[in-house]
Amino acid sequence: MDRLKPFLLATTSLVLFAGLFTPVSSQISTTQPPSRPVTILNDPRVVTPTAGQPTAISPNIIPGKPPVSPNIIPPGKPPSSGVRVLNPPTAVFIRAKKPGRGKSVRASADILGCTDPNISGTAQLREKKTAEGVKEVRVRMKVKGLPPGNHAVHIHETADCVPCGDAGGHFDPGPNGNSSPDDNHPFHSGDLINIKAKKNGNATLNTRTTRVTLSPGPLSLFDTDGSAFIIHVDPDTYCPNGAQAGCAGGPRAACGVIK
Repeated sequence: MDRLKPFLLATTSLVLFAGLFTPVSSQISTTQPPSRPVTILNDPRVVTPTAGQPTAISPNIIPGKPPVSPNIIPPGKPPSSGVRVLNPPTAVFIRAKKPGRGKSVRASADILGCTDPNISGTAQLREKKTAEGVKEVRVRMKVKGLPPGNHAVHIHETADCVPCGDAGGHFDPGPNGNSSPDDNHPFHSGDLINIKAKKNGNATLNTRTTRVTLSPGPLSLFDTDGSAFIIHVDPDTYCPNGAQAGCAGGPRAACGVIK
């Protein structure tokens, strides 16, 4: 037995010495994840990307599981604390614009009596396109101090109310236009309906017309010399029997330059 002791001692030392050089890979369990980060070199799942492709290589690769990059978030999961996403996609929402009629154009006028200082009022004009693309102007007028009854209202061809006669004839810019108040009436572009005053002298007019525009064009009220409202003393009969003196409203009671 004493003869075998040196042999057994040498064999034991050799086994212990060989254990010190056991490969790391043989110490890794293929069924249990490692207790500390381990990097396996030459793993077939680690693919070197070609030019133009993103790189996603995990420093901690576990056998039996695909590599996971710390910069890639699995689909459907929000990023956890400490995760940095490189170049996250940006969602851009574009709201479709509903077919519209365009922006409205507005104008106004301050109305004053031609000879009677008790007459005053305002007019508001608003142009919008109809569904067919036609420019339509809405006219809203409020006046006080008028004698009770109907009064003719027209748009005249010049932006001048001092005196009221300087507003000229009816606005009628066509190639065959005729601005004479009683001639070519009620076919002028500026011809409107009557405004009716109550017993207290207050009157309101709401009407629409496609004969004029506020925006630039051949029918624009803002041509080189502008335009103005005229309220007449008498009602407009619309001259059913043709041109007759006074059939379009007679003398002028109030005027307002359109601005």
